[in-house]
Amino acid sequence: GPQSPDPATFDAVVADAGSAWLRAWHNRTTATPFFLMVGFHGGHKPWPLEPAIHQALHTDFYTLEQSDLQLWRKPYATGRMTSLEQTAGELRGTWREESGERTVGEFEQIRRGYLVNEQRFDAALSSLLGTLRSIGAWERTVVVFHGDHGLSLGEYGVAGKGKLLDVDTRVPLLIRAPYLRHRR
Repeated sequence: GPQSPDPATFDAVVADAGSAWLRAWHNRTTATPFFLMVGFHGGHKPWPLEPAIHQALHTDFYTLEQSDLQLWRKPYATGRMTSLEQTAGELRGTWREESGERTVGEFEQIRRGYLVNEQRFDAALSSLLGTLRSIGAWERTVVVFHGDHGLSLGEYGVAGKGKLLDVDTRVPLLIRAPYLRHRR
């Protein structure tokens, strides 16, 4: 059966509501086309930073590899890490140098929190797609999945979104149309 998402998350609530709508549609009629759009929260804050959550979801072992660290240095400034708050503060002109910068370890912890949210999102999406399968609509449903932006989590020494870096501009778009089979 479908994977059950953590019921305490926004994405689980969205998946449950979408699944309930699909089951109600299926119980009314299966002959009518439908359109269902859901919006997941996925990688957005708050990112859970509690060690127990990371241990349960196996993100506590995540560390930055040496090759990743090359992306973590500002190519245009001091080489120190920049926090989300500093990036926003620099844009607003309110950043004070004495408030500090994030360390590689702190960015690892933030990335672990991001990975927890992504795992929770995966479970919620899996649950919703599982409902399509369980009501027999999977083989006649077009599924379009897209994201609205990428996200820097320390690459190039910055964090957040809104920069023209490869990690910010790569946006997922997946389309599954069962009647369009890959032809060789």
